[in-house]
Amino acid sequence: MRAFTVPTLRLLAPVLGLALVAACASAADPPAQAPKPDFAALDALLAGGDYAGAITAADAIAAAVRPKPRADDFLARSIELIRALMRRGVAELRIGRIDAAEATFTEAHRIFKDREFQRLVVLATRQAGPRLPPAVVDLELAWLDLLYLRIAVVVEKLKHEANEWATAEDGSPDREKEVRERIDLCLDQLKGLRKAAADARQSFGERFNEASKAVPVSPYARSLAGPFRESLLDGLVALEQSRLPASSPPSTAATAIENLDKAATAFDGVIKAVTPTAGGLRPEIQADLALLHAELLTARARARIESGEPAVARKDLERVLELHREAGVLRKRPAPDSHPDLVEPLLLSVSVGIVESRRLLADGQPDAAKVEAEGAQRKLDRAASLIKDADHPLGGRLTTLRQRLAFSFQSIGESIPRSDAVDAAARRMIRTLDAAPIVAGEGRSRPAATP
Repeated sequence: MRAFTVPTLRLLAPVLGLALVAACASAADPPAQAPKPDFAALDALLAGGDYAGAITAADAIAAAVRPKPRADDFLARSIELIRALMRRGVAELRIGRIDAAEATFTEAHRIFKDREFQRLVVLATRQAGPRLPPAVVDLELAWLDLLYLRIAVVVEKLKHEANEWATAEDGSPDREKEVRERIDLCLDQLKGLRKAAADARQSFGERFNEASKAVPVSPYARSLAGPFRESLLDGLVALEQSRLPASSPPSTAATAIENLDKAATAFDGVIKAVTPTAGGLRPEIQADLALLHAELLTARARARIESGEPAVARKDLERVLELHREAGVLRKRPAPDSHPDLVEPLLLSVSVGIVESRRLLADGQPDAAKVEAEGAQRKLDRAASLIKDADHPLGGRLTTLRQRLAFSFQSIGESIPRSDAVDAAARRMIRTLDAAPIVAGEGRSRPAATP
């Protein structure tokens, strides 16, 4: 996010609406049931990184379940439509269709706020009595998730505007004004969404506290209900604000790292919450934890790079690559090292490799600089192989890094001949010294070479 990657936007809780529908069922004979939407297949596409396929599948489900006003199954269909829309929005966000993702999440937001929808949810909750249906908890989590997803969209927009500002400063005053206005709009959106998300999380915590055992035992659900997701997004917001013009709210990469460190502490809480008192973690839980951890470390690596700590960022990125592989193995993917979410950490690793290569070259170590650059080249080639879409959001960065790396190789190539010449001169000097007699008292005596 991401960052998106992006910033890992996982899936919603499994089955929503069944208990609500049962609570709201009328005495009339139920209509014939339509084929159940195949959310399992859609989720498999998302988990496997086939985001274009996921968008197509989500569109098909959304078209099939879209409710009619005042229909008996209005509530059930509305919930299924929300599920389809949120999955589509996640897929759009992952492949960089930011405007499309924003429109999709806005539509889901409108359904949540629909008066008839809210009336039926309240009615179902009351009719359920003191024992709340699990679907009510799932629906509250989905609402909180939606707010965080909308924040993630605005963070991506803010990232784009920060990049635009970097070039607008040397452009016309009119262009600077346009970019600044769009930045201000993003910041206004963030202000409202962050407050709404904070209020929703507080309300959720008050209604479904830990003692109630209502929160599903899944890493993603716990990341929403606890402080992890909020702190992670706060860190990403601070990181983008640190790249904005001075008139924007002040922030630094250090501020971003502080928030991301809070997210790391919260992640420990997620692990504790999902770890059973007896027995080990199930593979699917381990995979989800690995991806949440990778999402956090990718964000922190970006902040470390911005703060001028490439060596620390490298350690985080190496761990990210390991975590993605672990998740791929746990999910039994045929190619665990080829998920498209690896593109961002790979490109960040390339950036670090280029910086390190140039440092080594400046220190007079061209051979070590070449080895470093070659490692960066391998990661760049690997990232390029994972980009299937010509309009991939990281395609521009791939091109830029390819140009920077080519320049690094050129600089290394120009320095190596000079290094070879120095080595040759040193060898000639050694041969000369070997051929000269040693003066008595200055070392072991040696016979003079025969002329």
